[in-house]
Formats: sequence, structure tokens, C-alpha cells
Amino acid sequence: MSSYFELSELLASEKALSKKISNLPTWEIVEHLNELREKILDPLRVAWGSPINVTSGFRGKKLNAEVGGSATSAHMRGYAVDLVPANGRISEFISFAIDWAKTNDIG
Repeated sequence: MSSYFELSELLASEKALSKKISNLPTWEIVEHLNELREKILDPLRVAWGSPINVTSGFRGKKLNAEVGGSATSAHMRGYAVDLVPANGRISEFISFAIDWAKTNDIG
């Protein structure tokens, strides 16, 4: 299945590389990331109509602690990503994404 988002984007972490932190997910987390792509990220990208960049995806426990993430962060379960629009219209994208999530009953 084609996707606007590669799994490698959802796993990439400059912080993990620079700190030499292993950030490999389990197969269960890979399944969560694929579900996230299929049900949220790709439909959001289609609705937005232009590229969206992932700035943070999966974070293992050690990486999550290193970046100051919440101990219960959905990033650690493969159910969260941080996004920015490639066109730089961040405020517009945030409003759009919130409205899109409400319209599509995304919690």
C-alpha cells in the first residue's frame, strides 16, 4: 500500500543518533505506526493538500526521557507524531488539523 509517509520518517531521530540511543521499535509498535499512517497521517495529508513533515515519531523509553517527553507519551507506543507543514504555514495547519480531527472524530 502506498503512503505519503515512510516508516523510516516515523523512526528517525537525530537525538537518538547523536546520543547513540537505540530506538528500534517492536513489531507491535511498527503495526501501530502503520495504523497511524493509514487512519490519520495519510488522510490528513490528502485533506491538507500539500506535504507534511514529521519532526518526531516513535520514541523508545530512553529517547523519550532524553527529550523530556511524558512518561506516558503516545510516542512510545507508536501512536503519536509531531508534524509541520512543508509550506511553513504552521498556524494555518494547526487550525486545519484540529478542525479535521474534530470533523473526522479523531481523539
